[in-house]
Amino acid sequence: MTELLKFKLETREKLYFKKFKYKTSIKAPLLFYLHGIKSFSSFKARCEDARKSQHRLTGYHDTRVDPIPTAKEYEWYEKIIEFRAMFVELGNTTRIANRTLSFYTNDVLLLKHLYTLYPSLTISEIDLSPTGVIYFKRHDPPATNRTYLKSKRVTNEEKKELLNYFNRTPSIYPSRALASWINYPSSYGISYSSQSHFVDYDYEGTQMMLHLLFPNLVGKSYKLEKKPA
Repeated sequence: MTELLKFKLETREKLYFKKFKYKTSIKAPLLFYLHGIKSFSSFKARCEDARKSQHRLTGYHDTRVDPIPTAKEYEWYEKIIEFRAMFVELGNTTRIANRTLSFYTNDVLLLKHLYTLYPSLTISEIDLSPTGVIYFKRHDPPATNRTYLKSKRVTNEEKKELLNYFNRTPSIYPSRALASWINYPSSYGISYSSQSHFVDYDYEGTQMMLHLLFPNLVGKSYKLEKKPA
C-alpha cells in the first residue's frame, strides 16, 4: 500500500511537534466542525445547528451557507471521525485549521487507511538538517550565510538606517521581499518587519555587524550549503 502513497520531503531542523516524522492533510467543507467532537452524532448535530444560524443571518439562498451533505458524504465524515479517534488513541496528533485536518505520526503505515478515504493524499516526510544549516537541493546556495529578521514594529527612521547600511555594504544581498519593504516608508510612520525577510552574505563579520547595529531586529542566522548527494 505504501507504494501508492505520494511523498514529499520537507527539510527541517526539528520534527513536527518535536516528535513526529510524517504529516498529511485532508480538506473538506465541514471539517471545521470537528473541533472538540468525538462522535458522529455530535458532529451531525453541530452541522445542522450551524446551518440554522447561517440561514437566520444570511438568508436561505446565500452562498456562504454550508452545503448540505449527502448520505454518502455524511458516511465519509463518520469514517474520518472514527479514524481520527483511533489515530489519536495510538499516541498520534491531529490539528484542524479552517477546512483542513492534519495528521502527525511516526507510523506511515497508519496513513494507508486514510488513503482509502482520501486518494489524493500526499505525505510530508521530514528530512532533518543539522541545526543552523539550510540546504539547497536543486542549485548552489546564493551565498554562504543567511540572517533572518524578527517580526518587529519598525519606524521609518529605523528602516532608513537599515537601507543605508545595505547601500554602503555591497556584499550583502537582501531578499526581494525585504528590499521591497525597506524602500517604501510607511505613511503612518511605522511598519512591521517579517520573519520571512532575510539577507544573504559571504563575509562572516557581517553577522556580527548586523547584531551590533540592529540588535532588536536581527533574528536567527544560518549556513547555506548544497545538499549532499
